[in-house]
Amino acid sequence: MAEKGGRFRGAESYPFDTTTFKAYAERLVGRADLEMRRDWREGVWAINARHLSQIQKKRALRELRERLRPIVDFDAIFVADSARNVALVAPQLAVENVVTDACNESEISRITRTTGERPKTVALLGWTAWYDPDFDLTDKTKGGHYVECSVFVDGFFAASARPDTAAFVTAFKKAYSRVPGLMEAEAYDAGVLVQQAMAAKPATRDAFREAFGRLKGVKAATGESTVAADREVEKPLFFVTITDQGYEELDLSKVAPAPGG
Repeated sequence: MAEKGGRFRGAESYPFDTTTFKAYAERLVGRADLEMRRDWREGVWAINARHLSQIQKKRALRELRERLRPIVDFDAIFVADSARNVALVAPQLAVENVVTDACNESEISRITRTTGERPKTVALLGWTAWYDPDFDLTDKTKGGHYVECSVFVDGFFAASARPDTAAFVTAFKKAYSRVPGLMEAEAYDAGVLVQQAMAAKPATRDAFREAFGRLKGVKAATGESTVAADREVEKPLFFVTITDQGYEELDLSKVAPAPGG
């Protein structure tokens, strides 16, 4: 991230069994430790100077807190959690006035009309656990529109437009009458790599190891695979975005600047 000019602004961790994220979202935007905020301290001094009754003071402090703007000094939030928790985190961020559905122009327009200014938007980013066959984040009753426009990476995306991926999915569906997942795709690719290495007809284990280590750009279900010097297989990830139509593959060539640009 630093190599691309990015900066890490902060992090919030929570227990694995957390089901409410209000406190974490508040800390993220500076609405938890209010004494650290100058606008809060100045507001409290002004209220104290009015010599209000306890009831009036309590109401004034509540109104002051509600007027405090969230400190959104970040452009993206990476949520390394399950789809179920993402469906809880995203709406809580919205409660704290963090706008995550940047591509939803109707929602942006609504907020602009209400507040008088176009809101700063924040991208929600995720990983493979966001795609859960048993919990559909695109379901409006779950993540709602708050997860729209977010982007996550995965090792496999069955609806990909990549020719090799599409060919694998078509063949798998014909053979097993269902859509393959990550495990099936990885298993297929492992077989393809072994097949490619065996094509060199290695006579010993060491010879097979050397043949395997020379594999470059092997086309398979999860993308072109290359065996690195550490014997780890490197391949391009799938970038998936959530729209009002469901999960869609993101074409990076349309959203990312060209190298050196």
